Amino acid sequence: MTQQWVETPHGAIEVHDLGEGRPVLFLHGLLVDATFWDDVVDRLRDDDDLRLLVPTLPLGAHRRAMRPGTDLTPPGLARIVGDLVRALGTGPVTVVSADTGTALAQLLLAAEPELVRAAVLASGDAYDHFLPPIAKPVRWTAYLPGGLSLLALAMRRPRLANLPLGFGWLTHRGITSEQGRRWSAPSLADRAVRRDARAVLRGIHRRHTNAAAERLRGVDVPVLLAWSEDDRVFPRRLAERLAATLPHARLATVPDAAAFSALDNPDALVALIREALVSSARPGGAAGGPRRGSGPVPPERATAP
Repeated sequence: MTQQWVETPHGAIEVHDLGEGRPVLFLHGLLVDATFWDDVVDRLRDDDDLRLLVPTLPLGAHRRAMRPGTDLTPPGLARIVGDLVRALGTGPVTVVSADTGTALAQLLLAAEPELVRAAVLASGDAYDHFLPPIAKPVRWTAYLPGGLSLLALAMRRPRLANLPLGFGWLTHRGITSEQGRRWSAPSLADRAVRRDARAVLRGIHRRHTNAAAERLRGVDVPVLLAWSEDDRVFPRRLAERLAATLPHARLATVPDAAAFSALDNPDALVALIREALVSSARPGGAAGGPRRGSGPVPPERATAP
């Protein structure tokens, strides 16, 4: 896997780039980096026809700050993702997302659907759950002097990081000491990164996901909603609403996983990603999802290949 810094109008984005073929772009969530997807990418790296693109977005664990004045509200972050796709020169990508990345994927689909060939949206923010209630104290750190530094220090202590107010309800496995250190290091070391993280947290609001949801009704892109079976953070009703709103959507269940299925059950998530890639490659690009007005397809459980 090669690592590159891709220049965009907003600043340089670090991207891990592996393989050749159909481009698959992975979008992570708040306060983590590209390594969130390591277990998924490791399982896909032998698929010869894929180009796996795994950026570290400016969501608080990035190593280079964005240019001063960059719009880091959710619509601005979606524009950054769109400009990254253009800078990579790949043409339309298959988007795989989780957590906050799933909100950004919805905003990208609503604003620039021509950049997305297909999407696999794992459990994440949608509608009024942006941020979900359990995560709102994290947002408060953006308003407290030294709050982000304290949050980063807590991430370095697994007993604190894996409490319900941290990552505890997001993953059964919990985050490791190594992950906590890696994900917290940029904000501890760089005041400009903390500035970016503060802007991101302050900009989050449900009006952005609700506005995007209204525009999703006209999006002609196949979408697979890969919702975790044991998700206590992002209720299944969010996925059901999205499945009823998106014209070409299907809802599937990732078993034995909390919200972060990429950590808890990567085998099952990878099975769904491969299924979506095969479906979107068929003539017409449909992913087996219903057209608008046909009603949602009953959810399926994913199993490891």
